[in-house]
Amino acid sequence: MLKRMGVADFTQFGSDDGRMFVPLFIQMHRDLIDGISKCPLYLMPINSMGCGGALYSFIESIEWMHFDTLEDYQSYLARLKSAPTQMEQFIEVMTEGISKQIVASTAMCRSVEGKLENMIASDFPELRLPLSTPIALELLNDDLKMQFETALKEVKESFEKFLDFFHEIYIPKATFNPACSALPNGLEIYDQCLKYHTTGSWSSEQIHEMGLKEVARIEQRYINDVLLPLGYKDNEFEKFVEFAKTDGQFYVKSSEELLQHYNKLCSKISEKMPQFFNEIPKSPLEIISKDVGPAAFYMGGTADGSRPGRFYVNCSDIEKRPLYERVALALHEANAVHHHR
Repeated sequence: MLKRMGVADFTQFGSDDGRMFVPLFIQMHRDLIDGISKCPLYLMPINSMGCGGALYSFIESIEWMHFDTLEDYQSYLARLKSAPTQMEQFIEVMTEGISKQIVASTAMCRSVEGKLENMIASDFPELRLPLSTPIALELLNDDLKMQFETALKEVKESFEKFLDFFHEIYIPKATFNPACSALPNGLEIYDQCLKYHTTGSWSSEQIHEMGLKEVARIEQRYINDVLLPLGYKDNEFEKFVEFAKTDGQFYVKSSEELLQHYNKLCSKISEKMPQFFNEIPKSPLEIISKDVGPAAFYMGGTADGSRPGRFYVNCSDIEKRPLYERVALALHEANAVHHHR
């Protein structure tokens, strides 16, 4: 891609800003390639967010597909048939990681095995859902139904094979130390991650010092703006936290109620957006309930709006989802941050 960009004609850009973007874009991709060579974290394509990082993205990708025509279902069948190959490739990549001692920590893997077991035991309801709709019953003949059943059986077998590898080979090699320093060239990997995420050249020591100062600033503000106005003493932070964790006024009684709260909040935020921004996202935003993953996360849609941006809200374990975290999560994961970028 860089070679193609190097000989491309960018005179079509109608402004200096557009032309200035090109060398910046090229440099960003060179930095990315350089980072991958120094920071081979692609050898750890799993984590406890969701159901194993890249593994669960296969399930999530089905949510983005259209199921309106016979061609849509044929495309879905092709994707299912390719899944076992992808599972094999995950095993190959992670085996290479073991040989290079680039292995995930036990903390990163803590819920992967259980989630995989549940997916297999439930027989992948997410993958079967598109096959039980009225349009599927109309479009799929007996031959295609049989092909889908065969493909789903092979998907399940490939996940079972991956689970065996994960349990018998990978986990015994996992490190108890979750820090980058536990990896070969860990400090270099950490520095590369800092460069990527901060786009700056600060050292880890400088960023750590910034963090300490910021924590101290936030703690003092918390005392002044929260604890003291609510009648707590400046040394009663733990007492306040216990109250916030356990008082029923901060929690809902059902997953549906939690999702309703987020829908109302996101609508309210969208109404106020024009007061602060000249340009408003044209792509629609959907708020979707999830039962895996972090408290909330965002997946971008397409530029033409044919696929909406999605704000996923984890509505499971509602006793762990206090209402006071809604505003921060909604503002960050939907508007006015990720969906507005």
